[in-house]
Amino acid sequence: MRPPTFSVSAVAVAATWLVSSASHAQVARDLESPPAPVTAIAEPASKKKLPPAPGERVLAGGAAIFPGVLVHGTGSYVLGRPETGTPLLWMEVGGVGLTVGSLTALALTGAARGVAGVLVASTVGGMGLFTISWLGDMYAVVAPDGGFGEAARIAPRWETELGYRYVYDPRFDYRHFSVARLSANVGRLRLSPSLWAAPANHNSRFRMEGAVRGWGPIPGKASCDGSFAELEGAVTEHRFPREHFYITTLEWQVRGRLDLHRVAPHLEGAFAEAGAGTAHQLTRFDIGGADSTSATMLLARFGFGFYVGDQTTGGGEWQLYYDHRHDDYAAGLLLPRGGGGPIGHIGLSGQHFLDANWGLGVEAQVGSAYVVGLSARFRNWGAD
Repeated sequence: MRPPTFSVSAVAVAATWLVSSASHAQVARDLESPPAPVTAIAEPASKKKLPPAPGERVLAGGAAIFPGVLVHGTGSYVLGRPETGTPLLWMEVGGVGLTVGSLTALALTGAARGVAGVLVASTVGGMGLFTISWLGDMYAVVAPDGGFGEAARIAPRWETELGYRYVYDPRFDYRHFSVARLSANVGRLRLSPSLWAAPANHNSRFRMEGAVRGWGPIPGKASCDGSFAELEGAVTEHRFPREHFYITTLEWQVRGRLDLHRVAPHLEGAFAEAGAGTAHQLTRFDIGGADSTSATMLLARFGFGFYVGDQTTGGGEWQLYYDHRHDDYAAGLLLPRGGGGPIGHIGLSGQHFLDANWGLGVEAQVGSAYVVGLSARFRNWGAD
């Protein structure tokens, strides 16, 4: 008698029935078990944003320099921060457009007197946007999260400065100056007299400056950050008795500061400054028969800086700037063949306070002359 045999199809049917039964049993168990908690599908830790590693910052810093000088925001893009890189790129585009448009208009109008002042000021503004956006990208990739420091949200009641300046100007023999300044704030009003004096060389520059602050930190009233805007006026008397002439300047300008965290994230602790106005100069000669002369001068300035530490208990700030004025000691950058050119001067200023009251200030300027100096500073915040 032959043993029973099973066809291949019978084996397949049996296997299918077993798999199906197991699947139905698993489905039933899944339906009876409670759903997985939401936390079980949270974003994995590997996808959470962590502070950039030092190597990433070095790479991004190099990218911010080049090709970042051509395409601003490159360093922030390398760090995966388009929310910072994109506003900086748009600032560059605006700066290039404003500069090129203003220079083109100057060329087409032949720098006509009626429009030259406005067009030169807009050119300086375009240069400012270009420079600040580039420096802002480099700051964003090297500064720690939150920045190196934060602004003082109130202004001191008054501040004094006493220091020394060395001025090298090949056209004059003065070199050593003592500097004194007082700045007093009463509500939104500020009054700031200052004096540069070189008694051995018979040269001095006295300046009385006043300002009305429209918004920003004032004594006894906190602001949201260090941003401010103010209208400033000043009178300056610069005396050259050895050279027998004296210059009196009357001026006004609008100036302000913007904390850059308002522009984009990862710019906390950085700020930009800008100002524009006009000045009228009267030059008097202490020479028989010489007539007085007058002239009008454009004032324009921009700068980029950052805070260090807590401003109310110590710390300070640093700023790199361009100043278009030509009537101070640094004056305008020299032309290749000598003589003052149409471009103003660049400078670096900084201050650092050891506590809430006492600190030091440093300054360096490069124009037709070189200026460097150091000052002791004292400030008083007033009663709480």
